[in-house]
Amino acid sequence: MAEPIATFVLDSFAVMAHFQAEFGGEKVLALLEQAGRDEVLLTMSLINVGESEREYFSFLAWLDSAMY
Repeated sequence: MAEPIATFVLDSFAVMAHFQAEFGGEKVLALLEQAGRDEVLLTMSLINVGESEREYFSFLAWLDSAMY
């Protein structure tokens, strides 16, 4: 039988910390890299996916307006 794999649940704050290079974002990046190598399993609730998407696009709009 295969060894159990570590599972982590991400929330929107963790995802945004990664995208906005805030405190804790480096840990999220490390988990994403581990997940890419099938070393850990990452999950996220549908509500948090929606919140992350909304916050990400708001952040991009803010960046765009700050550049011009």
